[in-house]
Amino acid sequence: MSYTSMEEGEGSSRVMVEEEPKIAFFDVETSMPRGPRERRTLLEFGSIFLCPRQLVEVAEPFVTLVRPSDLGVVTEELERKGITRGALEDAPPFYDVADNIHNALHGRIWAGHNIISFDSEIIREAFAEIGRSPPEPKGMIDTLPLLTQTFGRRAGNMKMANLADYFNLGPQIHRSLYDVRMNLDVLKCCSTVLFLEDNFPELLSGGLRHFPELLSGGFLNPNDISLEFIQVSISFSSCLGKRSLNSGLRTNPFPYEFERSLCIKHNDDPLQLHCIGLRVHYEVSLNQNSEGRPKLSIVVDIPKNLRQVLEFCDEIAKTTFREFGSTSEWRQVIKEYGNRPCVRLNGNIRKKDFSKADVAELEFMFFPGDMVDAFFSVELYNYKNNAGIRLVAKKLVVHCRHPDTAAMEMATSAGEGTSGGGGGGGGAVPEAGGPEIAFFDVETSVPQRAGQGYALLEFGAILVCPRRLVVVGSYATLVRPGDLGVVSAASVRCNGITRDAVAAAPAFRDVADAVYSVLHGRVWAGHNIVRFDLARIREAFAEIGRPPPEPKGMIDTLPLLTQKFGRRAGDMKMASLANYFGLGRQSHRSLDDVRMNLEVLKYCATVLFLEASLPGVLTVENLVERAITRSQANGAASPEVPKPVARSSPDSSKRQRTISRVDNAIQAGGNQQSIDPATNKEPIELISNIEEMTLGSGIQIDASSSGFSGFLEPDDVSTESIQISVPSSYRLTRKTSIKHKGSPIQLCCAGLRIQFGVSTKFLDSAGRPKLNILVDIPENLSKILEFCDGIAQKSSQDSGSTSEWRPLIKKYGYVNRPTVRLHIPTIVSGEAATYGTDIYQKEASGNIQKLVFSKVDVAELDSWFVRGNMVDAFFSLELYDYEENAGIRLVAKKLVVQSK
Repeated sequence: MSYTSMEEGEGSSRVMVEEEPKIAFFDVETSMPRGPRERRTLLEFGSIFLCPRQLVEVAEPFVTLVRPSDLGVVTEELERKGITRGALEDAPPFYDVADNIHNALHGRIWAGHNIISFDSEIIREAFAEIGRSPPEPKGMIDTLPLLTQTFGRRAGNMKMANLADYFNLGPQIHRSLYDVRMNLDVLKCCSTVLFLEDNFPELLSGGLRHFPELLSGGFLNPNDISLEFIQVSISFSSCLGKRSLNSGLRTNPFPYEFERSLCIKHNDDPLQLHCIGLRVHYEVSLNQNSEGRPKLSIVVDIPKNLRQVLEFCDEIAKTTFREFGSTSEWRQVIKEYGNRPCVRLNGNIRKKDFSKADVAELEFMFFPGDMVDAFFSVELYNYKNNAGIRLVAKKLVVHCRHPDTAAMEMATSAGEGTSGGGGGGGGAVPEAGGPEIAFFDVETSVPQRAGQGYALLEFGAILVCPRRLVVVGSYATLVRPGDLGVVSAASVRCNGITRDAVAAAPAFRDVADAVYSVLHGRVWAGHNIVRFDLARIREAFAEIGRPPPEPKGMIDTLPLLTQKFGRRAGDMKMASLANYFGLGRQSHRSLDDVRMNLEVLKYCATVLFLEASLPGVLTVENLVERAITRSQANGAASPEVPKPVARSSPDSSKRQRTISRVDNAIQAGGNQQSIDPATNKEPIELISNIEEMTLGSGIQIDASSSGFSGFLEPDDVSTESIQISVPSSYRLTRKTSIKHKGSPIQLCCAGLRIQFGVSTKFLDSAGRPKLNILVDIPENLSKILEFCDGIAQKSSQDSGSTSEWRPLIKKYGYVNRPTVRLHIPTIVSGEAATYGTDIYQKEASGNIQKLVFSKVDVAELDSWFVRGNMVDAFFSLELYDYEENAGIRLVAKKLVVQSK
């Protein structure tokens, strides 16, 4: 980390800035060597600079062409890319741009595709040629080996062009800035697929984990194969009867006719392989066997690791055949098509009346360019003077196709995402129970009085392939409510849906079939759908007397991201998350919101993936700046939660929070009464009771690493362990305290929204203002504080106090938001006064600035605590009983204001 100090004029605040290394995604374009001794020449460099916590660009991108010493290196292929001889003639030589490139890269985290073995070496060579030391990275994120290891070869050889095609991101341009932005998009998609697979393994078929019955049956990944353990086992007949001969034991050779029981083995078991993400090269081929039955096969590209295994098998099998006298022509298992290694996957047909119609159906499923996951056996054959290896497919999994060819595609309804009318009948609606994830959202009226329900005004959904994140269809429709009067001015201000818009829309009864087909039997996804959207859907179906659609499982991104990502974006509402990642304003229209939901999910998953990939670099010791272990409670180590990793298994148990009954206060030093937690628990779950949705422990704040050990998050507080410690005078005094497990309770909470800025209406005994701010608090903190308030009030009454108890929590607004005051104490020394609270500013880039104030200036302080801003707070709970008023005061020890 680097630190800079900025001082302004006298009386102003001094800022201590702690800088976190930025990510420099970069790419180089070079000449193409025309011979083995010719070196590549740097022709273009481009980079973008990102905050690793929010993935927003923190500086202007840098791109430059570089004039080579010999313009003859420019080929026709480079000309087609736009790197022309004319453009390079006007470009600066590397010496003139070396400073800019050094500044762009040095001390930053380098990221790119294949940068370790290619791009970084090109940069080093270019600096060496001009006699300068090259830039050095803070860390490296090479997405080629990283994604190959974590994501697997689902996109074939995992080159950028294949990955972009796999995720339907368009063709690779092979220009530096275009490629780095495509690299970032690919990383987001891979990270999100892995994130969903790790958190919902029972719902989503990702990687290899959804085929346990096949994996347990001996299907091996090519990387798990040891070539020295591969042998050819041959069974044949002779006058001595059947004998078996392994290729490693070649004694007493003699001619024989091979039978169909030939076998290639690995560790004495028949060799069976699986490989993920094989690209279909040629569609279904139909031939006939000796019985006139159809022989079906497809041709697929194969990766390097599978090629090495099959070439080895091919060689030892061919050698064995020749040594034992076979005269059949050997047919190699691997063919070259356009310099791409391919193999034929054969299918066994059990159906006797297999027809042309069946073949046509299969042809539709296997288009050239489609991706398949293949589980196959490696078998030998010798038939009609032809011998070789045949790969027999046991199971094939076809990936979801691009929207332009997907069978499940449906047209978007008219007026999607706008305030105009539109129904759901404009396009084909998919059948229920598809494999896609249904991201959906509803827009409703805003209730105007107590007891008034919500009226459904709009439904929108997109269907997303869970393995490629390709949107394969969308559906949206406005819904006319039974009473147009529910569309109030407040409702229009919220989502822009007017009475005129819904007056011409269909009633829910008319679109219920379409909504049912989109949702039923699929995995549902959305933001806060468990508590809100799900209830509105069920209510709408109940009103028309129909059973509602049922999900295969649920992905509610509100509790999911709150637990996994922490409250870095404050209240974690969609608008706050979109603002945090720089995605613009939430429109509160169904299709726009579900697409924004998917983007937010991508950003969160990618940040967590990067933090797990570079734990030694992205480990800023700041508030809410990383996902890490829980803080230690009162100096005693609490059970640790491991740092998030890209492929960790989720905790199988749902997180529960317990609120116990109010316990009697005890005398200081007295014996604590034993409590049976089983009789006092009242579990409050963040997510639905759907069995498939299981989330691991949430991770939000590391108080100890911020220099504030002993501060607990609300979720770390056990209410059974909270007590009021009262001195022998048995009256609330400064010695009276609220304790948790025997130590004074101190809490921390991230992302509290400021309702009112610095207040000065309260004065102390010396006439000085008592400074405080009013903030919204989340439900988990509200319940802890309500519990503390309850036992403290009871203790005050039991002590004989006649003071009026002032409730700690106030509720404001139509929705009764719980709020509390955070007090900012002042420390007086002679005539000088300073703040007793450490105050920081967190910039949008993620930098933390410590503000050092030279004096107490209410106006200056108020400028930092603006209504609507978010603040991360560390505070203690202190009891008071003064001038006939008693209660709990929250005293801020540290506040971190988040810049907008």
